[in-house]
Amino acid sequence: MKKTICCNTNHYLQNETSVICINEGCSKYLIHTTLVKQNRTKRFLTAMWLLAFLVVFTSNDFSNINSASVNNHQKEMLVKLRPLLSVESLRNEIEELQLVCPGEAYAQMMLESGNLSSFLTRRANNMLGMRFPFRRTTTASGLYLPEKDTIIYGNSLSLKKYAKQNNYAVYATWQDAVKDYKFWQDEYFRLGERYLQFLGNIYAEDSSYSAKIRTVMKRGS
Repeated sequence: MKKTICCNTNHYLQNETSVICINEGCSKYLIHTTLVKQNRTKRFLTAMWLLAFLVVFTSNDFSNINSASVNNHQKEMLVKLRPLLSVESLRNEIEELQLVCPGEAYAQMMLESGNLSSFLTRRANNMLGMRFPFRRTTTASGLYLPEKDTIIYGNSLSLKKYAKQNNYAVYATWQDAVKDYKFWQDEYFRLGERYLQFLGNIYAEDSSYSAKIRTVMKRGS
């Protein structure tokens, strides 16, 4: 649509020889004026540039800058959603992780933690008095030095210099402590070995009975 110099509006009358402004709010009302042609191509390119700018600016810059803070916020929300430590939640966690001898493991945690109320449980989420493990897989996020009442965060390599000092493992959550106990079981408790020992001591009088079974097992593998 064409506009006029008359206050840049399209309120005008046009005949064969002239154009007259009929915009009552304009100072050129009822005076000859001139038509102004709009550059549609220019307007189209301007609009496309603005759209592209908005897409790039909102989708790339802000998402990259805020990604770390968003991830941290999500982690905080997940921690808040986790159940608090209780008799029921501890039993459920032990069952979910399929700990060996779950009843005994639960009783041990209750005993070591003073029914889930010990200082170490509250200070380090450590219900079992576990030391920081430097040689096996662990969920511990640091260690606690009781003599200094200090928590130092790190991994096995960075914390190695504290290995000879009295320390306890520190966990981000109590669930991590249960998972670490599972790792400890997987590392040191060989159910098959215990069963062979049982067979050798109880089932047969032959002192080499366990060794013979191992030999047969190797042949079949």
